[in-house]
This record gives sequence, structure tokens and C-alpha cells, in this order.
Amino acid sequence: MEAKCAVVILTTSSQFTGNACLARRIQSYVTSITPSISCCVLSHEVFSSSKHLQEYCNDHNVIGIIGIHAYRSGRLLIGLQLPYVIVLGGTDVTTFMEDQTAKRIMYKALCNARDIVCFAPWMRDVVRIQLEVASNYFSIAPQAITLVPPASNDEANLHLREKTFVLVAGLRPVKDVDYLVEAMDAWYAEDRSVQLLVVGEQRDEAYVSRIKGQFDASSACSLVAAMSQSKLFCLFQCSRACVNTSLSEGMCGALLEAMALKVPVIARNIVGNAAIVNHEQTGLLFSTPSEFITCAKRVIQDEYFVKGMTTAAAEYVSRVHSVQSECKIYQQVVSHMLRPL
Repeated sequence: MEAKCAVVILTTSSQFTGNACLARRIQSYVTSITPSISCCVLSHEVFSSSKHLQEYCNDHNVIGIIGIHAYRSGRLLIGLQLPYVIVLGGTDVTTFMEDQTAKRIMYKALCNARDIVCFAPWMRDVVRIQLEVASNYFSIAPQAITLVPPASNDEANLHLREKTFVLVAGLRPVKDVDYLVEAMDAWYAEDRSVQLLVVGEQRDEAYVSRIKGQFDASSACSLVAAMSQSKLFCLFQCSRACVNTSLSEGMCGALLEAMALKVPVIARNIVGNAAIVNHEQTGLLFSTPSEFITCAKRVIQDEYFVKGMTTAAAEYVSRVHSVQSECKIYQQVVSHMLRPL
């Protein structure tokens, strides 16, 4: 029997990131195109060079690659003798745009991509302007949200204060999870029922070492290990709001999940968050720690406002971030990638 042709998705090794969730969704979309194509998800960290990746592809009948992140995956795709697609990550269009070496690598990788997938138009515009990539093949694919049934309170074993806020993020500098610690501690001095839980795996040891003492000394803020989606969704529903403090984001899945669950969201006012959170309509945006405290108090005090905002947010996610829409876009992208030139 002839071996199946394969499509490889390159992404991070972590299982708890938004990109890992995206990779698993794309994998399901690809395998549903035709039974003659298999699809596997691999960490870009497994491969030391483009040559190493090419050898793997030759040995495993790989006919195309989807690289998540123009820099992290793109460095392996330059010079590859296979068609490939690149899905832009948030740091590609923010952090790595400030690094000249990273910009050169992204430019080379993007120029030869069959398609460039962006979560939102602003990401496409950054690439076109700052990298001067002239590709005609940009696809806009807002991230889809899939919900699992939340765990019960007993299963989740939650012990929360009355006014708990939840921040979901892998612990690394770009997530800036210690941004609100001082402001939360000042609020706690006035109200012992407030709490900020930062949920996520440790992604950067040096960063974790730097912030751990601050959290250990805090009365209001705690670091919590990453948890299953069902437990996380239970935590969302028991909290007052889902929070985001990132310095940059492509499209934050945790915010979208909270919005879909009709949980209020309070997000730092950066371009990636502002693209999905319409201030005072589908969520709240803040630019300083004191503004966050104001937003948090409003969520606690104004039940009527919160109900209207969360209803609008859930409707937005259902309309714009459906699995059906995302599936259609990625299936078109993959079909174009595999089409003979």
C-alpha cells in the first residue's frame, strides 16, 4: 500500500499555549480535506536547521508545511524544497520587528511562502509596511474558539475570594504578568476580598525567578500552575473577570474564551487586544494599573452594565470566531499550498 502524503505543522513544544491549540485545530482541518493526507504537529525546537527539517520531510513523505510564527518556524523554512505556509504570531509583528536579525529571517521566509495567514488585518498591514513583503497571498483567519464543559466546583477544587480576577498567560516577559501586583496589593489593603490569580506554565526561567519574590510577598496576587480547559473555564465562571496584561498579543485566546462564556474581560490597551475588545461594548481596556482598578471596580459594582457587555461579547465571538469559518479558510490555504505551480 502506498504511504500517505503528509502535511507537517510546526509550532511550540508547549501544550498550553494558544498556538498549540491552533495547531491542533489546523490538524483536524487538514485531515478532513482528504483521507490520502495525514497531518502531524511537531515542535520547531526539534529541528536544528533547514537541512535537518528537509531530511525529515524526505523520510516521511511530507508534501507541505504550515509554520506557526514567521521567526521561530520561518528560520527552518528558508531554502526548503517544499511548499509552505506561514501563520503569523503576535511577537512576529511586535517584539521581533525591533530585532534586525529576526526581521531579515522573517522577510526571507515570508517572501517564499505560498500563503501568509494573519489573525487580523492589522497584522497583515505591519508585515506589508515594515517588512515590505509584497505577497498577493494574505489570508485573514480570526482565531476560532471551542468550548468544553466547565468542571464542577468540586472537581476544580477552587478556593477563591469573593472578588477574584484571573489572568491566563505563559510566564514570560511579553506577558508582563507582574504589571498589576502593586496596584492589587494597594486595593487589598482596602478590601481583603480581592484577588488576582495568574494561571500559566513557566516559559522563561529567568523571568519567573525575577517575579517570584514579588508574588510570594503579595497578599493579593498568586501564581497558579497551568490547568485543563475544563478547570480553567470553571475558574473563569467563578471569577469577576478575565484579565490580560500583555505588552503584545496577536489574538488572545483566553480573552475570547472568557467572552464566549459571558465572563467580563479587562485587557491592556494594545493593538492586538483592541482588535477584539471594543471598550465598554464587549469588554474594558486599560492603559495603567490605576485604570485597571477602576475597570475592575466597575465590573463588581455595575451588574446591569456587565450583563449587556458580556451578552454583546458572546454574540461577537459566535459571529466572528467560529470553527466553521476558520476551517474553511485553512482548508483553502492548504489546498492552495499543495496546488502545482
